Amino acid sequence: MSLASWKKEFYPITAKKASEKSEVEAIEHSLKKWQGLTEENLEKHGLKKWGLAIKGIGTDQYLDIDDTSCALCEKYYNENVNEEIDDPCIKCPIYLSSKHTCHKQYGTYVGLSDPAQMIELLKETLEWSKTQ
Repeated sequence: MSLASWKKEFYPITAKKASEKSEVEAIEHSLKKWQGLTEENLEKHGLKKWGLAIKGIGTDQYLDIDDTSCALCEKYYNENVNEEIDDPCIKCPIYLSSKHTCHKQYGTYVGLSDPAQMIELLKETLEWSKTQ
């Protein structure tokens, strides 16, 4: 198993490609990626968390786990917004459904290697989006 096998199961298209799809499909892409970041799923594919990335054990192959691998960031992040007035994530369905960004959940993953909070947030966002 490898990063390639992990991608086949949990990240079959890039975040950029997924961002071109519907809101629900972008959320589903993000959720699938985060479900793949559980310790069990990383181990199954011979991967480990490596800083802000996941990496194949004994290889140089890695995938950054940040805004570049997030379909929602690719689709909704607005870098042209005045951050003193608005949050650049203001159009993201996570923000719209919960009135906060995913930064806390992402920080928990970075600090504790635990994707559970992000997975739960994305599940809630997906349910919200399906009712809109």
